Amino acid sequence: MATLTELRILSVANNKLMRIPTVLCDLFNLSSLIFDDNMIKELPEAINKLALLANLSAAHNAINRLPGKLSGLKQLRKMCLDGNPLGEIPNALLDVTALQSLSMRDCGLAVVPDTVTRLRQLRELHVAENALEGLPDLQRLAHLRLLRLSNNKLQQLPSTCVHLVDLEELSIGGNSIQRLPVDFSRLTNLQILQIDGDNFDSVPQEVLLSFVLPQILHMEIPPSISQGGFHRQGRVHDVPTNL
Repeated sequence: MATLTELRILSVANNKLMRIPTVLCDLFNLSSLIFDDNMIKELPEAINKLALLANLSAAHNAINRLPGKLSGLKQLRKMCLDGNPLGEIPNALLDVTALQSLSMRDCGLAVVPDTVTRLRQLRELHVAENALEGLPDLQRLAHLRLLRLSNNKLQQLPSTCVHLVDLEELSIGGNSIQRLPVDFSRLTNLQILQIDGDNFDSVPQEVLLSFVLPQILHMEIPPSISQGGFHRQGRVHDVPTNL
């Protein structure tokens, strides 16, 4: 393996690996490393040497800790850790300043730390299916385009989320959210809004007002919600135009 010095992409997904061989960390030209669906419990410290790595996917393993230092991953743009029992967003991950997409779905997260805003280049944040009861002020993540928060324990969205003006997709279904922030319609780039499974008993007025914005292409709502004759999941053209 150590002789494959020109290797760019390596996938060892769906095996029964218990660990990542340290020799992989000597493949300095790797740009993508995928080892989803194994039984790996930790990443080797030497992974920090992969300075050209742009994509790291380790979903559905048994990882409960990350290396103490990841700042050497200077080109890492996308990281997926879905389905690992990490319990937190590790501090070392916040030093990967080039990161644009972070996915930690079903990782047992109780909080998203304020320090996540150090990831200023972040475009996508996936933290659905955790145990989040609140969120920090995310407005410093000025480039955020996709925010997935479904199936947590959230009761409200931070009022400052209306400053995420680049946001194109927002998923908040399966929480206990009953209303959206004032000035929600300021999210003029929003194209997809998913609120199904929440506690809204009618389509929120903030959403209806947003339908005057032609950019909104799709909204998912629970079948039980109604407003102005709109009773089902649908696209913007299903909503009465006089609302």
